[in-house]
Amino acid sequence: MSTLDCDFLVMGTMKYLLGLPGIAFLYVRDPAGAARDPRLTGWFGRRDPFAFDPTTLDFADGADRYRVGTASVPAAYAACAGLRLLSETDPEQVRDHVHDLAELAADRLRAHGEDVEILPRPSRGAHLGLRAHDPAKLGLALEERGISVAPRGEVVRIALHYYNNADDVDALCSALAELRDSASPSPARTTRR
Repeated sequence: MSTLDCDFLVMGTMKYLLGLPGIAFLYVRDPAGAARDPRLTGWFGRRDPFAFDPTTLDFADGADRYRVGTASVPAAYAACAGLRLLSETDPEQVRDHVHDLAELAADRLRAHGEDVEILPRPSRGAHLGLRAHDPAKLGLALEERGISVAPRGEVVRIALHYYNNADDVDALCSALAELRDSASPSPARTTRR
């Protein structure tokens, strides 16, 4: 944490660290000298957690004062597995891969006539927005084709990660083309007499 030069850092393992909801970490540079008492505490944050005294708020010494309740065991297992997988990667390679893949997806979608929003580098994250007339309907149709997206306001949010590749982008573009084709009215037939 000395590289970040921060006093407090909160992070969780959900989503991009391949974990589930329910696990988060708090780094405190100097827990004993922190100018503020915790605003949220649980029974593990007490001097004697097994006293079960609801009338006394006696924060534990050191970093334990910031602990809350019992951790979610399934989330802890998922967090350990996700962190183990990601520890075998280079974070800069992960970032570059995700940025490149987002750019590839945006380019291919635009080539198919889609209206896409994406931030420029270096601000780019792992998301791009696909404008849609009915994002919820489009999200459900893509889900039926095995493609998970998230409708958000006027866009369908497409989120990418290190495990995604160009084949996933191709599958998305194909599914969208299929959906757009099926939604297009068929040309009127003319009959000859």
